[in-house]
Amino acid sequence: MQYKEFTLDKFQEDAVIAIENKKSVVVSAATGTGKTLIADYAINLYFNMGQKIVYTSPIKSLSNQKYRQFKKEFGEDKVGLITGDVVINPRADLLIMTVEIYRNMLLISDPMIDEIACVIFDEVHFINDRDRGIIWEESIIFSPERIRIIALSATIPNYYEFAGWIQSIKKHDVAIVNYEKRVIPLNYSYFDVHYGLLDYNKYTKKLKEVKHILYKEHKNLNTYFKSMKRYSFIDLVKILKKEKKVPALFFVFSRKKAEALAKDLMEEVNFNIKKQDIIDYINSEIELDSDIYDLNTTKLLIKSLKKGIGFHHAGLLPKLKLIVENLFAKGLIKILFTTETFAVGINMPAKTVVFEALKKYDGVSFRYLKSKEFFQMAGRAGRRGLDKEGFVIPMINFEILKFGYIDKLKQGDIEPINSMFKLSYNTVINLIRQHNKKESINILKDSFFQFQNKFKKSKIPNLFERRLSVLKKNGYVDKTNNLTEKGNFLAKVYTESLIVSEIFTAENILDYTALELFFILTSIIYEPSKNNNFRFKKKDLQEGWKVLDGFDNNGFIFNYFENKKAISLYPFIKLWFKADVSFVELMTYTNLQEGNIIRLFRMTIDLIFQIINASNNEELIERLKYIVYSIEREYIKYEGF
Repeated sequence: MQYKEFTLDKFQEDAVIAIENKKSVVVSAATGTGKTLIADYAINLYFNMGQKIVYTSPIKSLSNQKYRQFKKEFGEDKVGLITGDVVINPRADLLIMTVEIYRNMLLISDPMIDEIACVIFDEVHFINDRDRGIIWEESIIFSPERIRIIALSATIPNYYEFAGWIQSIKKHDVAIVNYEKRVIPLNYSYFDVHYGLLDYNKYTKKLKEVKHILYKEHKNLNTYFKSMKRYSFIDLVKILKKEKKVPALFFVFSRKKAEALAKDLMEEVNFNIKKQDIIDYINSEIELDSDIYDLNTTKLLIKSLKKGIGFHHAGLLPKLKLIVENLFAKGLIKILFTTETFAVGINMPAKTVVFEALKKYDGVSFRYLKSKEFFQMAGRAGRRGLDKEGFVIPMINFEILKFGYIDKLKQGDIEPINSMFKLSYNTVINLIRQHNKKESINILKDSFFQFQNKFKKSKIPNLFERRLSVLKKNGYVDKTNNLTEKGNFLAKVYTESLIVSEIFTAENILDYTALELFFILTSIIYEPSKNNNFRFKKKDLQEGWKVLDGFDNNGFIFNYFENKKAISLYPFIKLWFKADVSFVELMTYTNLQEGNIIRLFRMTIDLIFQIINASNNEELIERLKYIVYSIEREYIKYEGF
């Protein structure tokens, strides 16, 4: 079967036939096998039928990338983008949005939902995500039965169960397409700090030696390895260069470490690349008098790029990330140190994928990568039409390696996706707004969680009652389960909905100046970390303390902000709000990365729009609009495509 210039693989053909027959479809296929082509086909099909289709992604940067891609492919008038802080062409036939936006539209019964015939969930295995998985689950639960679902995922071991759940709650046929074979096979080897590069046979041999030393000879591994030579990632890069196994992606689970490794490498290795081409491209993207060049990050990045080395992570300015992506696509970057977001959706494979470590910090603890995480990244190895095989090399250390972990990975992606069901106040109040209590509980019983635990007593009714009790106690729902004015406000706020509603529906909200409101809003968005640093003196924090002390009579709000430890934000955001500094100058007051600050302000703008949409207080709305007007400049301003 031909589509455009492509001959479809059997699994792609099976998927598009199911879509043509008006079925929903779950596609479980290894990374890099061509799932995007299925989405492309579906979009064209619904275009030809004159029906609207939604494409959802797990992260905003991927939504932006898909918007650029589809706009180029289908035409600017056909494609729209909806994110919390940006709306472009919302009447378009194809709407790109994050899953959160789609879920929110469903919950408030946005009239636009009536026009949508199909929704594509890209990377649907994110339903497994501890913090955000419920967004995917609710998006599927609340989608009308008439909407067809195209769920694209990396390999899902329990795809029958997942598709069975969708079919059971949507009451229409759901086709299953599973494809585990890769067009380009992967070749695995391991790079140990003591033994160097090992194929799997050599790895198992060395593992036996290490186990013998540890269990039979009862020797301390640290003592045993102390006298041995240690290899570094630089030694591995030299091997890759010599064996022509570049370009290579080095996955690193720390933004700062990604930069540090690039810095170390460029002192030791220089690739034979067209340096002038890189310089010319950078100059074509950034004006010569731009203050971007004054940023330390930019200086390091450009210096490394000239040697064919780069780094890419969410802390970079969006313009710099795009430059790195384009240079990598042009083949001008031979070694790219990147965080795992590069493996989500960005279709830029390499000849080799290296894991600088097999453990990452997930916000709670350091843990080994789950098999799905590992194979999502490993799947970037091997370029179609260029490589006969892709190379995957985890860097390991036998001194600290968990025995059996590598063998577990050898079994493939064996971890099933599971429900991460949570029940938010926003979900409860939107259900109560449209349904009675019994109906609401029955709708929630359509959850993947309940489907997976069908033989267990449901915890949903009790959970629902507890959430509803809190909402009643705080004046969001009356005794007859009707929404109050506060309740109608909360129904339209999705970010920290309860705390935001408590603050912005309070009678004294207009006692706060625009600057003070900006401080409150950024404090809600801010994600504290012990390593975060803002360079101000104690006296600079006094005005901020006065704002927080204003919540002293409300222990819930006061404790929330005290736990946030965001007081140092006040003088920082004041500088930006008053336009006393440029963005580059602002960055000298913190050790946070440029991308973090842009994200903080853009997410604050997103929250402001939620409040504007929820509020009937005209004076508050004007004050919030003034905040957006005051802060949306330079790199905080949305960069169009």
